[in-house]
Amino acid sequence: MKIDFNRGVSFQIGGEVGKYNTLPIKVLVDIAQNLEELIKRIAILNIDKEETIDTNHFKIELSNFKPGSAIPEFVFTKRIQVGLADISSQRDLVNKKIDEVLQVADSGDYLKLKELYTTPEQLNEITEGLYKFTTSFGTAPVKVVTFNGDPEPSEIYSIRQFKKGVKQKLLTKVELVVEEPIADYAVKYEINLSKKGKPKKKKVAEYRDDRVHLAQTMDSIHIGNKKYLLNIVLTNIVEMVDNFYVIRSELLDIIGTGYTQAEAEFSFCEEFDFIYESYNSLEDNQLTNRLKRIKDFLNMIVKKVETNEKDT
Repeated sequence: MKIDFNRGVSFQIGGEVGKYNTLPIKVLVDIAQNLEELIKRIAILNIDKEETIDTNHFKIELSNFKPGSAIPEFVFTKRIQVGLADISSQRDLVNKKIDEVLQVADSGDYLKLKELYTTPEQLNEITEGLYKFTTSFGTAPVKVVTFNGDPEPSEIYSIRQFKKGVKQKLLTKVELVVEEPIADYAVKYEINLSKKGKPKKKKVAEYRDDRVHLAQTMDSIHIGNKKYLLNIVLTNIVEMVDNFYVIRSELLDIIGTGYTQAEAEFSFCEEFDFIYESYNSLEDNQLTNRLKRIKDFLNMIVKKVETNEKDT
């Protein structure tokens, strides 16, 4: 392993962007944000799911800035909460994994990512994160460098161009249509009407069910004047329960209900928006470990939140 974010990792940015030994603020912010997002994706995908994962421990901070084109150095944040997990071991693992990813970037053969992340979901996550990071610099040449006590930097890796066409070859759109009618465990809901006449759900039991379930895919969530653009394709199950439509995401533990499928979809989007806003309005120490993981995952899959000002 050639890099260590515990000590600091330096990126030498050349070309027009870094020729004055400075960086425009927007470029620096984009680089830092996309690098931090890539590190968090790697942490979530590689750390054992049985462990407590606090992505705040994988935030990075600017620790140095040197001339020689522009050379910002980033380091893992020192602002950590001790006691939740073996943070040192988790960071060592993430360092190792991001080192492997940067080796792929150095080779320029980004199709090798398939060897590191073998499932479509994992590969999609890393591909999106790495593409966003490598394009943060525009067309400027970028190297990962070290000084080792010398006045001039020594190259560790070069970040080769990640072409959009190669990215598209790596991405896989996961779609489900209709499941075969086989016996499986399902959830039984009790549907009651609220004071406003809207259906409310209550989980009452799990049981064996051999009904056909219709699967629905979403790459964005629309609610009011907001649109959540997602990094992944979300697959939901659509079923009928006591003459009500129920749409549920087992991944996010979100359920929408309605008299029609359109009402159920609106209810689902409303619930998604409520959970996203609620969890992000709270500090991590106000959430249980399970809710923190849902919050982190929501923040990872939401690429962007767009607002239509005309509707405000």
